Amino acid sequence: MRIAKVDLDMLSVTGKAEVALVADSNSILEYLSRDKHAQVRAAVATNINTSSTILDRLSRDKDSNVRATVGKNPNTPHGVLQKLMKDDTFCVRISTHGNRKLPLNKLYSLISDEEDDSDVRKEVAKSIYATADHLHILAYDRDFKIREAVAKNDKTSIEDLYMLSKDVSQAVRVAAKNELSNRRNKANTSGKTNLGS
Repeated sequence: MRIAKVDLDMLSVTGKAEVALVADSNSILEYLSRDKHAQVRAAVATNINTSSTILDRLSRDKDSNVRATVGKNPNTPHGVLQKLMKDDTFCVRISTHGNRKLPLNKLYSLISDEEDDSDVRKEVAKSIYATADHLHILAYDRDFKIREAVAKNDKTSIEDLYMLSKDVSQAVRVAAKNELSNRRNKANTSGKTNLGS
């Protein structure tokens, strides 16, 4: 994509953001990453062609949505993700949970979020990257919404699902029983029958 920086200045904010989403030129991405509009900087942070240097700088952006977008970019370096996990703003911390570069052991930090933020723990419980061990810890959470999310996660162990099927919360019990039923049905159609009744 050949676009001169002068041409970029003539574009609307939306136009610049659209260019930022598809640009493959480091100089264009660098230029747009310094735009005064957060929407444009966030679009740069979304682009998979954005360099780790630019992502590192945008991780310190004053706008939390820009920082959160950096947390989602698969090219964001580990060190930057770890820094974003400690950000003061919830949406920034939670943005990192789905990043494939985030080591699984870092999800443990989100589970025990310092601010005791149940929204963070709930997002981890719903995450496709959470392991059975993460979910086992969250199966004992005091917040029923988190236990319900654990019951709905297909990586939750059968043992934890049985425990949750006897939970004090009806919503948790129903979710766990539904997941057990779904797994029984899948097992029956594939010829496996180790899920009990």
